[in-house]
Amino acid sequence: MALAHFPQGAAGDQFSPDNRTSTRALLLPGGGLRLSYAAGVLTEIFANDLKFQLMDGTSGGSLNLAMLLSGLHIDEICDRWRSLKMRHTISFMPLLNYLWPPQFVAASSAKGFRQKVYPHLGIDFNKIRAATGVQGSFNVCNFGKKMNQLILHQDITEDLLLAGMSLPGTLPPVTINDEVFLDSGFIQDVNLLDAVKRGANELWLIWIMGNIKQYRKNPINLYVQMLEMSANGALIKELLQIKEINARIANGETVYGHSKPITLHLIKPAHPLPLDTALYTGSTTHAKLIDMGKADARRYFDEFKGEGMPFEPEILGMV
Repeated sequence: MALAHFPQGAAGDQFSPDNRTSTRALLLPGGGLRLSYAAGVLTEIFANDLKFQLMDGTSGGSLNLAMLLSGLHIDEICDRWRSLKMRHTISFMPLLNYLWPPQFVAASSAKGFRQKVYPHLGIDFNKIRAATGVQGSFNVCNFGKKMNQLILHQDITEDLLLAGMSLPGTLPPVTINDEVFLDSGFIQDVNLLDAVKRGANELWLIWIMGNIKQYRKNPINLYVQMLEMSANGALIKELLQIKEINARIANGETVYGHSKPITLHLIKPAHPLPLDTALYTGSTTHAKLIDMGKADARRYFDEFKGEGMPFEPEILGMV
């Protein structure tokens, strides 16, 4: 596979092939605007000289993928997260949206993301589409079909990236060629099985969605918990499917071209991260989230096991 076509010293350095026989996939699911945590994790992943042939982003995770494919070095990605002004993520819908409930579509328009957030994060769609040396993919929900739709990085546009992070009620859906698209978080927040079908046998997953046993109150928690149930439930289903694939491989079958077992490396916080509201109120910052991601990744590498994690629901638990 050819080297990634990026500026010298950019994130493309992490896409270069190595001498391993495995195919690695980097999986970047959502988690609101707390994805600066994932940027901290990526700092340690790349510091350990891991290189990837496949990268996949869903929901907010697509922001980090878009920055990587735009050619930004991971240190610059972290700097851009730290300096992001949260007020720039908010822009108002027409007044009728708020005054007349039957006309309510979303809490905020997408204007802030288009005009301020994407430029600040260094997202360049021409560079993304031209990237080589890695196959990137983005996930969107095709609302008409009620299905997740995978978009290769060569085909990504500003509208599609925006659609892929427009959770119902937060940002309005995006209409493209008479089809309506939204965030796929309520369908699946990460696309493990697709990576396996495309040849990946070593999966690196940064998981941010909360998963605790306590049922929390208040409207914001209730909405977040619906998303957490959907995201964790879909991921658990795929974990068990890949566990079954590995059992078939152990019995001598070749499944999706794999004759050796799939391995999973999972980096996640031990406790649920603060919600996006904490970023808006200032009770947490992107700098703190980046440091948390770095610390969790360092712990993972300190205890690194080549066989990875078991494909069991319990690995997603938090306290």
